[in-house]
Amino acid sequence: MRYWCKILILLLIVYSFVAVQSIEGLDSLVLWKRDGKWFGGQSFQLEQKVLFDATLTTVLNEPCSRDTINLIVTRIERDNSDKFLIKHWPGPSADPIYIFYRIENTDTVYIGRFGADKVVVPGNGYVYTEQRSNEMFSRRRKFRIADNEFIEVKQPFFWVGIQSKLAQDVTLYSDTCRTNPVANLVKGQDIFVLVNSGDYYLVRTPLGITGWVYIEHNDYSGIIFDIFPLGD
Repeated sequence: MRYWCKILILLLIVYSFVAVQSIEGLDSLVLWKRDGKWFGGQSFQLEQKVLFDATLTTVLNEPCSRDTINLIVTRIERDNSDKFLIKHWPGPSADPIYIFYRIENTDTVYIGRFGADKVVVPGNGYVYTEQRSNEMFSRRRKFRIADNEFIEVKQPFFWVGIQSKLAQDVTLYSDTCRTNPVANLVKGQDIFVLVNSGDYYLVRTPLGITGWVYIEHNDYSGIIFDIFPLGD
């Protein structure tokens, strides 16, 4: 029973990301974009942008200080008249930050900030972020606002979704205690990284076998080529 519960959770993760967090029909304001390839040869596209419902949003895209930009004024919840100002700050060393303020009459109230490359405000009452900068992979998170602060919606795992190769021989385990080995894989073998939990990554082999791999946060592609901290 526990096995099938885990499979169901994984299927729900994939379905919820596609169905609930769909960005079809949203407009975007792109701040920065770069294409390239990771160490393992996987193509990537890095972007810093904000996505929003144009019917709920006024685009500003204007500097408000030396480095900070007023991006948009928008409603986070379609059926709520509250408006929010979203600013962007590039950070001290390529550490992009998005800053949120609630607009009250002629004043603003600080709500919070995210380290993120992409922010999505679809008008459903939530804010979604995606961050590759300073992370081991593109980490996707979901937030709501309560009492003028952001509350993160907790997830059982973080979706990774990376096709890559092993940088060394690896043993897969059925559990994060690393007591029950599933398979022994060799350097250079293709693998698909499914989800992340702390320092553990659930991977799938070309034959469809899954298992957990331990990777420390500061590992620079020493185990899986495309899992590494992007930043200084």
